[in-house]
This record gives sequence, structure tokens and C-alpha cells, in this order.
Amino acid sequence: NHITVIEKNYIAIHIDIELLSSPSSSFILFNFLKVYSASFHEQRRSLETEDYLKRKIRSRPEKSELVRMHILEETSAEPSLQAKQLLLKRARLADDLNDKISQRPGPMELIHKNILPVHSSLKQAIIGTKFKQET
Repeated sequence: NHITVIEKNYIAIHIDIELLSSPSSSFILFNFLKVYSASFHEQRRSLETEDYLKRKIRSRPEKSELVRMHILEETSAEPSLQAKQLLLKRARLADDLNDKISQRPGPMELIHKNILPVHSSLKQAIIGTKFKQET
């Protein structure tokens, strides 16, 4: 009953061949390869994304370049106060715009200064009506 090493290897190979040739072992092997392949591709995608992000971070523009391109505001305020500073700036701009809109001339003044074109007969009627209202 002594089995030699060559006989053991021969038996092991035949057992492996029989296992691999059975439908259930093929299914197990197929699923193992499918899971391993998916895991491999997922890991590869993750590494590609990581490499992509590292390249982007290395090539990102300096702060001065972002300020020049009007992406960042040039400010000396603390980062925690920058949002409030931006809100105040917008409110100030809105107030300035409202002041300028309230000071702009009305349509009658634009017609009187010949800025707003109107047919001459209509212009005479408008000026006559305005003159009558003032007296």
C-alpha cells in the first residue's frame, strides 16, 4: 500500500480534472472568476480615479490665478467671515442699483429731451398736456 509521489500527483491531477469537469464545480469556478474579475475592475477603477484626482490637484491653478480669473474674490477677511462679507457686498450693490433706478428720468422727461423718439403730433399733445397741468 505504498503510494509513490508520482502516483499521488497523478491522483491529484485526475481529481482536479474530475472536479473541474463536473457542472457544479464549473459553476463555482465561474462565479469565483466573475467575483474576482469584478473586484479587480472595481479596484482598477478606484486607482484610476485616485490617479486622476491626484493629477488634477497637482495641476490646479494658484490662488492668484483664480483671483485673476474672477473665480475667487481677493479678500483679507477670515474664511469664516467671507460669506457674510459677500452678502454685505451684494446688499450694497442692490442698494446702489435701487438708488440709480429711482434717480433715472421718467418717460416724459426723455420725450422732452428728445431721447425717446415720438411722432411729432403726439409730442405736441404730450407737451401741451404737461403745460396745461403746470398752470
